[in-house]
Amino acid sequence: MMFRLTIFILSLVLGCSAIGHHSLANGFDESREIGFEMVVEDYRFINPHPYITGHLVGGDETSILWEIEMDNRWELEAVGFDNSTFIQGDIIRVTGYPGKRKAESIFLRSLEHSRLGFRYVHNARRLFELEQKGL
Repeated sequence: MMFRLTIFILSLVLGCSAIGHHSLANGFDESREIGFEMVVEDYRFINPHPYITGHLVGGDETSILWEIEMDNRWELEAVGFDNSTFIQGDIIRVTGYPGKRKAESIFLRSLEHSRLGFRYVHNARRLFELEQKGL
């Protein structure tokens, strides 16, 4: 009987921690959305969530780096993201939920990538072509 009770309690604890890890509410403020243009410094196409770091357009390499956490790697890979989607110096426009623990972080909701000409929207399961503007 004690063994079954121990297994039951462990499954509850482990189940709750797994749910907590995947909850945006733990680390990001879903009641607000912010957006800005940034210059990519680094891109890591890793599990479970790829991320981009960079500084705001108009800043320099000494300005504060922002960290953009993205959807899970497998969802991004399914729509065409890979290790070369972003390179240092790319200018991108991002919107997302601001971080609760780290002020200079967001969970990505949408992204415009002008060099590759696409717009990504969180959970849309596809990329959208950017409208090309005449010069």
